[in-house]
Amino acid sequence: MTSVLRYSKLTCLIAILLPVLLLLNACTQESDVTKEKDTEVPKEKTTELSEEKATLVLKNGSVYTMEEDRPTAEAVAISDDEIIFVGSSTDVEKYISDDTQVIDLKGKMVSPGFMDGHTHPPGQWTTKLFEVDLTNLKSHEDYIQAVADFRKDHPDAKIITGRGWKNGPYEQADGTNPGPKKEDLDEVVSDIPVILNSIDGHSVWVNSKALEMAGITDETQVAKGGMIERNPDDSPAVFYVKGN
Repeated sequence: MTSVLRYSKLTCLIAILLPVLLLLNACTQESDVTKEKDTEVPKEKTTELSEEKATLVLKNGSVYTMEEDRPTAEAVAISDDEIIFVGSSTDVEKYISDDTQVIDLKGKMVSPGFMDGHTHPPGQWTTKLFEVDLTNLKSHEDYIQAVADFRKDHPDAKIITGRGWKNGPYEQADGTNPGPKKEDLDEVVSDIPVILNSIDGHSVWVNSKALEMAGITDETQVAKGGMIERNPDDSPAVFYVKGN
């Protein structure tokens, strides 16, 4: 009789505990699945990143990254206006598609955001496209020929400007230096103004037409800080602006 009662109690206890154990086990499995989902990288995102292609690739170069842990690299991949890869020329290949512009740098350098504080881009680079460049010329004859050639190539020009002449070619045996003269420019261009700045930017060589339009004559008084170099007959030869 006692054994029957013990068996009945044990059966009853198992019947009570079994559902509880099953419930706890289900909760644990659900928690593990939730954690796995939270840490798993979405497949769609991974696929998208691996298939991303560049619009521009620079490779086989010396790329300065400005990063302490990796100061140089060989290649850069760019998608529109965003850098998506910096690394080796081998690894960059996976970002190249049929629509990618690929530039072989052949060892040339790539530097991000190189800035220079004293280039004067508008004054000394872009303007060279529209004026007489005397910078690399060495003689008075070269200067005059350059102005004549510019006029020939631009017959409709209303004014000729330029830059780069030096005082050196005009130094005399006695040590004096009268500088260039307006008459020299008049021989090649007389109907429109010619205005040529010196290499240092402090002197201006002009022709007679420019002096006429500026109202500079034999009687013109020199402004403070400037000077007008004159011919023996006291007529203006070249106008100098001295200063910083």
